[in-house]
Amino acid sequence: RSLQFLYFIGHSWLKQMISRQTRLAAWLLLVAVATEAQSTTCPGSSSNCACGWTNNGANCGNDDGSECFCRCCCSYTGSCNWQNGGGGGGGSGSSCSMPTGVPSDPPAVDNTGFVGCHGKLSLGGPGGLQLVDENGEAVRLMGMSSHGLQWFPNCYSKESIQYLVEHWGITLFRAATYVGMGSKAKDIVQWCKELGIYVIIDYHVLNPGNPNDRAYSGAESFWRDMATQFKGEKHVLYEIANEPNGVTWPTIKAYHNRIIAAIRAIDTETIIICGTPTWSQEVDKPAADPVAQPHNVMYTFHFYAGSHVALIPNLVKYSSQIPIFVTEWGTSYATGDGGPFLPASKEFLDTLARAGSLGVSLSFAQWSFADKSEVSAALASGSCSSKQWDDTTCSGTYLKNYIKANVATCGNKPPTTSAPAAPTTAPATAAPVVTGTPVRTNAPLPTNAPVPPSTPVPTNAPVVTSAPVVTKTPVATSAPVVTRAPVVTGTPVQTNAPVPTSAPIMSTPVPTGTPVVTSAPASTNAPVVTSAPVVTKTPVATSAPVVTRAPVVTGTPVQTNAPVPTSAPIMSTPVPTGTPVVTSA
Repeated sequence: RSLQFLYFIGHSWLKQMISRQTRLAAWLLLVAVATEAQSTTCPGSSSNCACGWTNNGANCGNDDGSECFCRCCCSYTGSCNWQNGGGGGGGSGSSCSMPTGVPSDPPAVDNTGFVGCHGKLSLGGPGGLQLVDENGEAVRLMGMSSHGLQWFPNCYSKESIQYLVEHWGITLFRAATYVGMGSKAKDIVQWCKELGIYVIIDYHVLNPGNPNDRAYSGAESFWRDMATQFKGEKHVLYEIANEPNGVTWPTIKAYHNRIIAAIRAIDTETIIICGTPTWSQEVDKPAADPVAQPHNVMYTFHFYAGSHVALIPNLVKYSSQIPIFVTEWGTSYATGDGGPFLPASKEFLDTLARAGSLGVSLSFAQWSFADKSEVSAALASGSCSSKQWDDTTCSGTYLKNYIKANVATCGNKPPTTSAPAAPTTAPATAAPVVTGTPVRTNAPLPTNAPVPPSTPVPTNAPVVTSAPVVTKTPVATSAPVVTRAPVVTGTPVQTNAPVPTSAPIMSTPVPTGTPVVTSAPASTNAPVVTSAPVVTKTPVATSAPVVTRAPVVTGTPVQTNAPVPTSAPIMSTPVPTGTPVVTSA
């Protein structure tokens, strides 16, 4: 139809105005324009796909079923799966074909208690670049990152994370914590403790991109609070700046040095992960100029399969020079949409399994565990409201299949000395109301408001043997629609950071008390604190010796499940007296 229209309009005009030879050349140009228009339009198309990556069709390769393949390559290949009804991501994962080497329906994997098999993590191995456990053995964590905790509150509950642990086999969950969301992050830290997996507290620097901006004036206070509360926990890792951008490494490094010093004054051992320039893509900069206190410090690398394939050689090169953690990556373009690019995703993840000349294995968290209507989201729209944690998009289907097929499990590895945490029913955190539609996927403009206080976690949790209690989550509100700009290969440019225009960050009300755990009677010889609810503990068999720490052995580790001392006081949870108000975005 477009050719016919152009013929009637163009031919009559050309016939009257110009010579036959010129008319022929102009006609050929009109045909080329019409063909290009056809090649970038697909049935039901709504995405904006940048097609420069095709190199005039030379890089189209095999059809991955995506809408952008149809828009950019259909004219070169003659047909495309999206046009013919194939899956393109963002919808049901049932029509999503797995790349070679990834099974289509692997069995479920339960990694509950994974932390008990490995304990607190540190750096070791070749060159001190490998994440290792308490026994010095290499550990490669695989898991999911949340989206903004304030935008998809119904996606983040103990129930949802428990499903990922028990069915997908994740060993890591990353809590993307914007300014003012510290209380919700603490809930997630507690749930991950009860489930026995590792957790990253991600201070989500994005807009503004300078972590020294006054919007993050509360960063030191935030990290002193987190370090004070979690310094004794084996499952926690700190990510102190998500994606610095628009500033140089010396500026970013100055922030890192300041925050690392604040944390190390309280917590000397927990892994700290530092963001790198250009949305955490330029790992060469810290390789040439590391932070002042590098002990147990790693550096961030972020990757999106449709935008950053050209950066894989850099990742391989510098993984043999500095410790790297992939705290965020996606199957789409850096916009969060387009694709999914599953073959490129598999190439990337396979590279992480044994990167660089030293063969270091790199851990990852995928963006994002959310039901946002975009390709990179793991869940189909509405899944969180209905608590359908396995209703996945093509991207989510790929991730769960890859993780189940490749994730490490405890196997016969003996547990470490720490007893499992007692299940608690974490207080519900009210979701803030977002009044506008943010411009991008994960970047409300942070304010300089202080982080709301939240209920500290008791340090002496009772030992229980039953399964942790599953909490429920209220029905999710609708998610805002956002966009991000794609990135071309070569020198990295801004990938995902337009400034949001109208989404104020709301503070999270702090719960007024902690529910009482009544599964075990309280010890009679411990004083009861009357100002706060009492957390009971499990009675101890009198015939068992009191063991506080397992001796270090050099051979086969010995089971060290220690009975609980009888004299430990019952811990109470202080109730915060008020919540600071975040005034504006």
